[in-house]
Amino acid sequence: GALDFSWMSGCDGFAELRATPYNERLGEVDMYYLLRDHKARTRNPAMAQLFYVPVWEVVSFRLGECNGSSHTGRMRAAASALRVSMHKTKVEAVASAARTRRGFSHMMVSTGSLEDGKKMGMRLGPLYRETRAFIFGRDRAYSSFYPESAGGRCTVEVPYVSNPRITAMQAAAPTANRTASRRYLLSFQGALRVCCEPGISIRRAASRISRADAADVLLEFFSLSVDTSTTVHELKPTNVTFATWRERYRGQAETMLSSDFCLIPQGDTEVTSRLYSAIAAGCIPVVVANRLAGAFGGRVPHDRLFLRVEESVFVRRPQELLARLRAVPEAERRARRAELYLHAADVVYDWPGSRVADRFLQTAHDGCIKGAPSAILDIYPPSHPYAVDRERRMWGLNCSCVRKPPDYWWGPQKPVDRKTRGKWPTEVCRCLHCSTLCPANTSGASTALPFRAASMRRATAARGETLYSLRNASAAISPRRRQSAQLGSHQMSHPKPRQNASRLLSRKHSLLPRKHWVAGAHTPRPRTRRESNE
Repeated sequence: GALDFSWMSGCDGFAELRATPYNERLGEVDMYYLLRDHKARTRNPAMAQLFYVPVWEVVSFRLGECNGSSHTGRMRAAASALRVSMHKTKVEAVASAARTRRGFSHMMVSTGSLEDGKKMGMRLGPLYRETRAFIFGRDRAYSSFYPESAGGRCTVEVPYVSNPRITAMQAAAPTANRTASRRYLLSFQGALRVCCEPGISIRRAASRISRADAADVLLEFFSLSVDTSTTVHELKPTNVTFATWRERYRGQAETMLSSDFCLIPQGDTEVTSRLYSAIAAGCIPVVVANRLAGAFGGRVPHDRLFLRVEESVFVRRPQELLARLRAVPEAERRARRAELYLHAADVVYDWPGSRVADRFLQTAHDGCIKGAPSAILDIYPPSHPYAVDRERRMWGLNCSCVRKPPDYWWGPQKPVDRKTRGKWPTEVCRCLHCSTLCPANTSGASTALPFRAASMRRATAARGETLYSLRNASAAISPRRRQSAQLGSHQMSHPKPRQNASRLLSRKHSLLPRKHWVAGAHTPRPRTRRESNE
């Protein structure tokens, strides 16, 4: 039907996309095949707890015209089909209060970032409006501060697609690749030029390691045509052929399989398929990206899988990294490599017996339907200002927060600022403040607090979007806006009555007073260039 895009695997250009590094952004394809054959799949809607919508929006956008249909036409047809779907409206009980929520249990996957300068919301077109209540599997956990990147009310970080040549080589000679001594201590093959900080400084520092001219270190930098006006450069090559890309793909696989450690530096953003390719190759990742969370962190022990290096320390003393890696005992290297192979099935789509779909379903259900805590995440207590965020007013789920800062293998722990939004790695994002550390005096205590869904009230905004607002607003909300929030659905007043859902979720129209945008500050902090493009 109009919601199943799997037929596009027969379109011209699809095989070419899959054979090049652009394949890393096609997680929607690999997740589809895993979910299609999943043991938990049911064809009885009454038994389903989650509904998967197999729209391949990145493939559709990239391939364009196929079988007489355009990308825009396919998005319009999918929106129409979703709007009239018999499964779209489902009554669910949350905290003993049953309410009709359109799409609350629906989920989609897209690991695309900026494609030709367009965010996901722009690429979805008319379908974007129908997915505002969805759970999205994304390349990282976006907050509702960036609605066109998040797509829905809750986002779950899913893996980029790893280099398929690695798993093929592992299958051909599994014992040799896992037990043989490796040629390189450290390796990296990738672009030197990236668009933004801190990636620019980190990549420059990495290039200084190559000047050490060590025989057991392989660092190769190649140039890409980088558009510095966007956050993410386009992988579709303008200055190299697809044959060249395929050759680099094969070379990366051989190098990673021959390396003890693989450098994973920040690029345009912190997320990269290089992390998951290294895990598949049994090459211990050395991560230089403070905000990198890793997919399914509540169920995958990333702290045992890779070595995290603090960015500023690496930028100042990159050559010191080699001495530290040489000092890692052989026994520890073997133990970490065993952990990589043990958990590769959790984050690599084409690994034998892959559990990626299991982890996605578990994380989506526990993190976005139940709003339950995990090993990484906790929830704000209802008394905390961040707990009365826009997402909580819409869906009755407490905002998620990060339990503790990441532990660095090399680098001092920075002073903990538990009030600053957007600094800490997170695997699931609900509300604006999802990447903020949990309050120190309430960590753990919030797990036993029930959801206060009884105070929620449905209101219809302009353009037909269904939102939820508090009947009794928090004391933190200003008196004038509290009065506005208590008005009936036809009397609700906003600065711009005809704004759409994405604007309603923006910071400008939040019902929180300005001082709570960044706690302790009376003016909003300036947005960085990276945030401006998300």
